[in-house]
Amino acid sequence: MTRGRSLTVLDRAMPEWTWSEYHSLRVPPHHANVIESAEALQWSDAPLFRQIMRTVSLGRVPADSRNRVLELFTDGPYLRVHRDAEELVYAGLLRPRDHAAPRPFEGDPLADFRRAAPPRTVKVAMNFLYRDGVLSTETRCQATDVFADRAFALYWFAIRAGSGLIRRSWLRGIRRRSRRSDAQRPGT
Repeated sequence: MTRGRSLTVLDRAMPEWTWSEYHSLRVPPHHANVIESAEALQWSDAPLFRQIMRTVSLGRVPADSRNRVLELFTDGPYLRVHRDAEELVYAGLLRPRDHAAPRPFEGDPLADFRRAAPPRTVKVAMNFLYRDGVLSTETRCQATDVFADRAFALYWFAIRAGSGLIRRSWLRGIRRRSRRSDAQRPGT
């Protein structure tokens, strides 16, 4: 499913999934640094997101609001598997009750992620995509077996409403950071 858009790297990384979440908002087309802003976003750029995450993550969100948001993910089980001017993709393998370090994908990280299917694992891929003045984020999840499927289904049900609030706050923070960055560039 491509939501009416042409193929994305996320589509190549995870063409099939059980759970997904999609959010978008408009960002003026003259903003040339949207994906860069997504990657550089600091906790201070998305205060609602930061507050929710500090509450539910039992302090895992750094106290320093200048830390990058995506460090929370890359310090966990996620790796950046793609970045270009239009799309940023992170992927990881989650195990219930396991906070293991990221799995190093050797060679082509997208192909390695697609092939990976360790037991009792949920494959997760997420992106930020900026096309035609629309910034979106999508997360896709797929369990590798029945055990992981059952465990993750309960988790997904529990976090779904809060996750949407977080994602929309995240997108607004990226838009604000992009606007500030554009305003600070010489010649604008």
